[in-house]
Amino acid sequence: MKTLLPLGVCAALAFGLLPPGSAQTPQSKPYKVTIQEEKSEVAENVLPFDQTVRVEYQYVGNMAFGVTAEGKRLTCGAGSAHSMFKIGDQMFFPDNVTQPELLPPGPNNKKRTGIQVSWTHGDIKITNVLEVIPGKPYTKNAPQKRRNDCLLIKYVIENTGNKDQKVGVRMHIDTLCVNNDGAIFASPIAHPGKLLDGVAFKGKDVPDIVEMLENPNLQNPGFKGVYTFRLGSKLEAPNRIVLTSLRVGGQWDIPAAPAMGDSAVAFFWEDIEVKAKGKREVGFAYGQSQACNPENEGKVRVNFGGSFEPHKQFTVTAYVEDPIEGQSLSLVLPKGVERLAGKDVQTVPQPTGEGHSVVMWRCRVTEPGTYPIRVRSSNGITETRTVTVAPAE
Repeated sequence: MKTLLPLGVCAALAFGLLPPGSAQTPQSKPYKVTIQEEKSEVAENVLPFDQTVRVEYQYVGNMAFGVTAEGKRLTCGAGSAHSMFKIGDQMFFPDNVTQPELLPPGPNNKKRTGIQVSWTHGDIKITNVLEVIPGKPYTKNAPQKRRNDCLLIKYVIENTGNKDQKVGVRMHIDTLCVNNDGAIFASPIAHPGKLLDGVAFKGKDVPDIVEMLENPNLQNPGFKGVYTFRLGSKLEAPNRIVLTSLRVGGQWDIPAAPAMGDSAVAFFWEDIEVKAKGKREVGFAYGQSQACNPENEGKVRVNFGGSFEPHKQFTVTAYVEDPIEGQSLSLVLPKGVERLAGKDVQTVPQPTGEGHSVVMWRCRVTEPGTYPIRVRSSNGITETRTVTVAPAE
């Protein structure tokens, strides 16, 4: 993607905030700048982060659990969320599951909150992970900050054998929102202005999020539980979701039906082949907001500010969400661009009061030309912007 901009204030507004004292003056020789993104940037919006844990799980064994948020129930009780697996032509409720273990630290020993358990059938091992992760607002009237208010529910399916095997996963939840056992649903992004009751979605029609409403009123919904179904390329979203009633059921498939005072949901990851020695990761999140993408830990968002006119100054500012312990950033500049302030390699500091970490450099272009500017993170992420500065025609 290329953007052609006159140098100065317009470029600064397009790619970042002008630093104090950098207001532009009329140029005797106008320039224009083209900036090309060399790599797609995947990063959450820079938002303050409230680290208070606001979602809780109640694990009762055999991969069954309940969920509450802010002390309010989002399942009918402990153990209301049930796991079921399909291996070949057989269906299983897991038993003889391992005892819960605390989650091991993440990259660079980052602490994680949650548990994991495992179940094995023949060559198939399935690990269920329950982990508290941040969520983000998806409406303007919600608090504009990230909060620890989502529970990641993940299944890691490993085929330890030498033959491919088909494996599927079903999650069935007896839902409740605060005290409403017949709570119905909404999907404000995919289906604005509609209540959803007795509906199924499949494939690409599965919304990114679905809300469960305390009150069946879009203007006055009361407390809400939020399911997040798409959480990055590494975690497979459900192939099918069913908003239904606990009054209907099935051995594996569950039909959509009106809540009838006792609502339920079922999420399916249909059985597909897991290659020998291969792995499949599936899951979703449940809580009070739209869950943040777990792949974004330590992700970098780059902003430019100031002027790219030769011998003027511009800034490169990197915002880091959920920085990994020990993470560092390096600025790689080509010949024709000079670094004026900021070390080549900087350790990412602790998050500010705004919930993100900031690393900054001050630079200048010495002559017109085309320059790839790279911000490289120690966790393997590189953000590249190619800046072309040329005299205006």
